[in-house]
Amino acid sequence: MAGDANYLVSTVPQLDAEYEYVSAPFVKRERLSAPRWVSGECSDSLLVFDEGLLNFAGLKVRLLDSDMWRESEFVEPTDILLLCRGFLGSVKELIEVYPTECIVLDASLYKSSRARVLRECSALGVAAVDLATVGAMKVVAGEGRFKMIPMRGK
Repeated sequence: MAGDANYLVSTVPQLDAEYEYVSAPFVKRERLSAPRWVSGECSDSLLVFDEGLLNFAGLKVRLLDSDMWRESEFVEPTDILLLCRGFLGSVKELIEVYPTECIVLDASLYKSSRARVLRECSALGVAAVDLATVGAMKVVAGEGRFKMIPMRGK
């Protein structure tokens, strides 16, 4: 959510069936307005999403669903890295390219990949949030920092 608007940011284009299965029950239960599905280039007064980088409220969130990040020529500090199904690579290599203090594991990651990433994050002292365990999270930005608040039982 950004302000009073809701966005569902994804690495894949919207499929009506997927929205109905994944999001509609959550939106209804939480009494939220229908979200705007964002899977490609998007820019409005609240957020900008381009090539896997989501900027909103002063935060940078990088969505990764492949190993294309290895081709980056620049070090780009990122507030949150969101690892989705298809992500390949080690956390140590990843945070050299995208320094961060928080990695979020999407529920779409395979169980074995989630376990490996969680072990690596623990060993490196990087905060990790596994959405398969904690469920949906709300990211609240403020004064150059952010909080992640579980949406269950709010």
